[in-house]
Amino acid sequence: MQGPNELVFSGIVVRITRTADLGYRATFDVDRVWKGVVSKRFDVYVWELAPEGGRFEMSKRYLVIAERLTESRAREGVGLAGTDAIAFTRRPCAGPNELGPNIIQDLGVGKPPQ
Repeated sequence: MQGPNELVFSGIVVRITRTADLGYRATFDVDRVWKGVVSKRFDVYVWELAPEGGRFEMSKRYLVIAERLTESRAREGVGLAGTDAIAFTRRPCAGPNELGPNIIQDLGVGKPPQ
């Protein structure tokens, strides 16, 4: 099992699906990958009570830094309580200015999704 920042990718949100009262799944059309194995269509879960969780919006492009969703309250919050499903969530991290205004350029070319 990898540690924090298991995945780093960019893509456009193509679907948002409510999975629980306080959680949803954002499906991305992934275009570039810098870390980890990410498929062309990839889901990221958002627990709306997570500190610094942020929100995803339809048709917008994002740079996503993600880690496995393992915390039991968060898994319950997105509707995955009691399952062994491997799921990922956005990692709470520095804001865009702290990452650098040219973060995608700074990361380099990356690779296509699998």
